[in-house]
Amino acid sequence: MVAGARLPARRVGIVLPYLNDYRVPLLTALDDRLTTGGVELVVATGSPEGADVARNDRADGYPTSTLGTLRIPTPKGRLQIRRLGSDVLDSDLIIVEHAVKNLESHGLLYRPRPSRKVAIWGHGHTITKPLGSGARVLQRTMALRADWYFGYTAGSVQRAQVMGMPADRCTNVQNTVDTARLRQVRTSHPRRETSTWEALYVGGLDGTKRIDFLIEAAQKVHAEDPRFVLKVVGDGRERHKIEELAAEPWCDYLGSFPLADRFELVRDCRVILMPGRVGLAAVDSFALRTPLVTTEWDWHAPEFEYLSVENSVVTENGLDAYVEGVLRLMRDPDRLAGLQAQCETSADEFSIDNTARRYAEGIMAALDSSRRSRV
Repeated sequence: MVAGARLPARRVGIVLPYLNDYRVPLLTALDDRLTTGGVELVVATGSPEGADVARNDRADGYPTSTLGTLRIPTPKGRLQIRRLGSDVLDSDLIIVEHAVKNLESHGLLYRPRPSRKVAIWGHGHTITKPLGSGARVLQRTMALRADWYFGYTAGSVQRAQVMGMPADRCTNVQNTVDTARLRQVRTSHPRRETSTWEALYVGGLDGTKRIDFLIEAAQKVHAEDPRFVLKVVGDGRERHKIEELAAEPWCDYLGSFPLADRFELVRDCRVILMPGRVGLAAVDSFALRTPLVTTEWDWHAPEFEYLSVENSVVTENGLDAYVEGVLRLMRDPDRLAGLQAQCETSADEFSIDNTARRYAEGIMAALDSSRRSRV
């Protein structure tokens, strides 16, 4: 090669189920870092389905190619085959979900590939719902065939290693969302002292969030302490249940919007109530200096790991225990203030730039590694 000539760019392809709002900042930051390293990033996405459709969080803020999808119904759920284009298939590294239902991922992992590597981005194994023995075997097989594993959290990496991934082929990306704007509006809109005690729910309004549990708990808390007010932001299949509850003067359904856009509506909320699945809401709670109150439920997402007794309240998984946990905070302003202060400290640990850096470093290591020996 002629001295000073530029090396041809390597390419990384990421396949996502669909592009939602919170992924855009990460992909943008990751793209910037990879471009600096001479690596091109291409992203291909499917379309939202099931409960994801009702959440109305599909985004278009990052360029992607849309995948044609053939869905195959089965007694245990739908399988799908997504038609990958040459922009992804010609990549040096292809990153797919750790999802058994995506048949094209199995094809990539088993197809002879003299130069292309295939990596997985996932939870280590499914933790947000029961996993049957057959699915567990298939997820383990996927891990055994992958060249690299990008775990959402440290726990995800540990689970991937149990599934058969070598430790030196794993990256903990420390999954997060861009909270810079939330932190800014929190600082410019400090909480005010009010005669009411406001709590916030923000997120999807569907079964994974245990909306029925939330409603019943809120009713019991208000019955015990009439200062209690619940504000709800979000959308989903069970929105009608919240709209019915909002007929009560102490419940306010505000619709669905990014919190930073209309922060004045929720600025005085003291906690976030989330008895169901906790995921990236943990990071938002830190940015808002508004501690989560959740339960020891079995099906939390990996980011539940970020919670501690210093920055949140995790009660036993029962209605009475949850209600009592909220009431104790209402009666103990010093403890609540301590949790809110620790949220701010926890927020410093998570940034989109840090996640993009970790991800980019893992991608470069995967590109520079040898192909993994098959077992």
